[in-house]
Amino acid sequence: MIKLVAFDWNGTLLDDIDGGTMAESATRLHFGFKETNIEEIRDHFIIPIKQYWVNAGLSPEFFDSRAEEIEAVYMQHYEPEEAKVNLRDGAKDALTWLNNNSIESIIFSNHIVSHIEIQNERLGIKHLINQILARSTKNDITHTTKTFKDELLKDFVNSKSLNPSEVMVVGDTIEEIEIGQKFGYKAVAITGGWQSKKRLKAAAPDYIIHNLIELKNIIENIEIHGNI
Repeated sequence: MIKLVAFDWNGTLLDDIDGGTMAESATRLHFGFKETNIEEIRDHFIIPIKQYWVNAGLSPEFFDSRAEEIEAVYMQHYEPEEAKVNLRDGAKDALTWLNNNSIESIIFSNHIVSHIEIQNERLGIKHLINQILARSTKNDITHTTKTFKDELLKDFVNSKSLNPSEVMVVGDTIEEIEIGQKFGYKAVAITGGWQSKKRLKAAAPDYIIHNLIELKNIIENIEIHGNI
């Protein structure tokens, strides 16, 4: 039985790939590089952000020397987009169904807690999210050089005394798939976010979905048939 569903935020619950692409292009241009597009991002995006720049053919040395400025410029362009984007299709319905069935929903993210809280309020899902695990401040740029949300989630799951089989992770990147595989959680990948379907499929998640309401049938089938 699934008792906890941990959602990634950007690209999973929040439909921000268009706004993120605009912000990424503006950041590239600011530093004298060519702008990007959704296809390039989906082919190369990864956490840590430094590795994404390397994947995209940009200089790791330049990134190391300007990481704080890169993050600041990106956020300057991203924040206005963040304030107007919508939820992914099926997000509110899925969260409502989980809540009605006493399944806890949390967010685990590389983004910033306060930003997620503001958007949860704006988008009408604050009451459906039990916890946000993410960066505490904008000044924390840990995500540029390493991953961290796997440990945040592991500690939260342990605090709830849950078995791995009772936990599901949902995300639009291979990071969430690998976290599920690492800890024995069910891993659900959703297309249409920050990575291509090809990359998601290659990472071998337990399920691939295109709309978050599909989680309802997946969880009901697990309930009926067991650990499938």
